[in-house]
Amino acid sequence: MNWLAEPPTRQPVRSEFMLKLTFASNLPRPEVIKMITEYKQLHLNRLKEYQLMDNSLKKGIKEISPERELYLYAPLRYGILNTQAVLSWCDEILELLVSIN
Repeated sequence: MNWLAEPPTRQPVRSEFMLKLTFASNLPRPEVIKMITEYKQLHLNRLKEYQLMDNSLKKGIKEISPERELYLYAPLRYGILNTQAVLSWCDEILELLVSIN
């Protein structure tokens, strides 16, 4: 269990979606809008899954302590907040794409 105490290594952020979006000015705008809309749907589905897990966790698990429950909740909450941020970003970018001439 010594690996738990070691500092985590920095993980590079890699996203094929973001790479493609970087060069999306080469695509027709409706295609880019479709691409982001599909990305948003993927994250909406993910958020629903996280919310189901959160509801289950809030019901409590008798076999684990409240402290252990917190350690299960923390990464789940991170996922929820991260996904909500992605959804907010999608809405903002879609609005900008629709508004430009």
